[in-house]
Amino acid sequence: MGDHRGDLLAALAAIGRSLQDVFDPRRFLTEFAAHIERLLPHDRLMIAYREEGGALSVFAEHTRTGPLLHEGRYTIDFDPGGYYSPDEWVVEPVLRGELTVVRDSREDPRFRREGAEPPKIVRLGLRSRVAVPLASGGRIVGILFVGSATPNTYTQAHAAMACQVAELISPFIENIVLLHREQRRRRRLANLVGLTCVFGSSLDFTESFEQVADAVRPILDFDAMGVGLLGVRSWLARSRTRRSPPVWPEFRWTLSPSRQSSKPGRRC
Repeated sequence: MGDHRGDLLAALAAIGRSLQDVFDPRRFLTEFAAHIERLLPHDRLMIAYREEGGALSVFAEHTRTGPLLHEGRYTIDFDPGGYYSPDEWVVEPVLRGELTVVRDSREDPRFRREGAEPPKIVRLGLRSRVAVPLASGGRIVGILFVGSATPNTYTQAHAAMACQVAELISPFIENIVLLHREQRRRRRLANLVGLTCVFGSSLDFTESFEQVADAVRPILDFDAMGVGLLGVRSWLARSRTRRSPPVWPEFRWTLSPSRQSSKPGRRC
């Protein structure tokens, strides 16, 4: 594979240049992919981020042909609706720090699902794949995927190269996620500023509750919101929903003699 230092430096520089623009997970890897093509031939590249709890989100992806693997929200959207389980991508060993090479997904027993459709990467036509853990700060923060539509594309030399690439980009990936998380936290805190005015507009909370719900929605994305008083059997206020009227669970409120506090219990 020859001297690859120039290609690696160019790929790293491409990552740096992509940070100067508004982050776009569908374009983030475009220039990077062009520079590592000679080192790691591929039809698809993807970087997955490991969320708290072990689920995976798509940080960025690139494809030469065909649709993208991910069609929902990306890592920086911080939306659990865009999370995947490690089993869906057959990457449990990678999250334990192991490099995995799939020579032919059609022949690999790990990709066979009895009575169920195969993983999406198989349905998209990927035959071979390298999956490398991304480590930062002493923990696995994500996975670098390199995939090809041709079987038996990757050798041990390719796997070793993928490890070098992963080692270079891991700190960047983690820092980008942390930066966007902090920016999101600041935006949400800024939205709280208007709540004091809302609360001060009326002493009757039932009158101002809709305004409170509208102010809180950018901070806590919800479909319905309600507030209850301990010791009271009914909801104090309810907000309208964006899609359909909420169905509130029935609650009974009981007084605990030992602590002299009210606790809700679900009625059977």
